[in-house]
Amino acid sequence: MAALETENDEQLVLRTRRGDRVAFESLVARHQNAVYAQMLGRTADPERSQELTQEAFITAYTTINNLEKPGSFKSWVIGIGLNLARRRRKEIADNDLL
Repeated sequence: MAALETENDEQLVLRTRRGDRVAFESLVARHQNAVYAQMLGRTADPERSQELTQEAFITAYTTINNLEKPGSFKSWVIGIGLNLARRRRKEIADNDLL
C-alpha cells in the first residue's frame, strides 16, 4: 500500500480502470474527507453527508471510464457528490409540494 501512496491521482485512476481495487481504495482514502466536507457544507447534516459521500464514490467507481482527465479525480468526485446533493434536495422539495 505504501507504494500506492506515492502515486498521483492519474496513476491511481489508470490502475483502477485496469481493475485494481486497491488503487481505488487509495483514491477513496486520499479524498473522502474533502468530499465529506463539501457535502457537509451543502447539507449541514452529518448522516446525509456520509451517505452522499459513499454514493459519490460508488458512482465514481462504476463510471471511472467516463473521467476524461484522470488527474482531476478529486474535483470530479466532488462534482458527483454535489450533483447527488442537488438531486436529493430537488426530490425532497418535489415531495414537499405533493
